[in-house]
Amino acid sequence: MYFCVVDTETTGLDPKIQEIIEVAAIICDKNLDIIAKTSFRIKPQHLETAAKRALEINGYDPKTWDPDFLTHEEAYLYLNKFVRKHTGEENVTLFGQNIQFDKDFLLAGYKEAGVPCSLDIPTADLMDMAKAWSKVKGIRLERYSLKYLAKFTGIVNKNPHAAEADAITTLEILKWFIKDFKKESKHVKRVASKKSQVKIR
Repeated sequence: MYFCVVDTETTGLDPKIQEIIEVAAIICDKNLDIIAKTSFRIKPQHLETAAKRALEINGYDPKTWDPDFLTHEEAYLYLNKFVRKHTGEENVTLFGQNIQFDKDFLLAGYKEAGVPCSLDIPTADLMDMAKAWSKVKGIRLERYSLKYLAKFTGIVNKNPHAAEADAITTLEILKWFIKDFKKESKHVKRVASKKSQVKIR
């Protein structure tokens, strides 16, 4: 079993008219240990439809972006190769914060590039994990944004709105929730054991 943690930076919020300009992917095993990671920038094809605010957030600047860009076709062929190499494309779950947003953009990008998509696979969302944790713990979370969840869990995002930093932050927050769930489980078992001992006596 593998997880492919992804984060995308885009030129807006609508995958029908806007596009991905940066991708990060982290391949993890079932224990969430990192097997491989990659990140790359993509040359935008439709800057005329880009949202100005999105470009400001992403830090897009053709002077610094273009020297290391990939074309859309190169980017999606590379992403397929990367996932295939480290997972064999068997039993892979796509994971992220608000993962459907990333998946919609990825599917649109693959389609426009004319490349078969290797990431049209089952998904899991950090927001769902956070909501489940909130319900179990009885602790209200004000928001489910990556920025808020990072602050809440004490995870430091070294470069917000850069795909690789956001993907790493997403993974670390997931590990935090899982670790806290395990602590809760151990506590419940200890309490149950003590109650059982009292009854026996």
